[in-house]
Amino acid sequence: MHVSAYTQLCASYKFFLNWSVTEVNCERTFKKLKLVKTRLRANMTQDNLEELLIMSIEKQLLVEIKIENIIDYLKASSNVMSKMF
Repeated sequence: MHVSAYTQLCASYKFFLNWSVTEVNCERTFKKLKLVKTRLRANMTQDNLEELLIMSIEKQLLVEIKIENIIDYLKASSNVMSKMF
């Protein structure tokens, strides 16, 4: 009888001790997320918001585009860019 009570008590202790650490870790994560979102909101202009919205909507198209093609397009469209690459 005492052995089963001890194992249940031990399991309860482990559960409650781990639960508080998980709770704190979760709260830290949400606090960090709030800081990042606040910074994004503070630096967000209407143009940036529209561009990010379009990128979010057309995500599949962006995944398919190769970076080399973008660099080649920029080199062809601007003398300054062609000197950089």
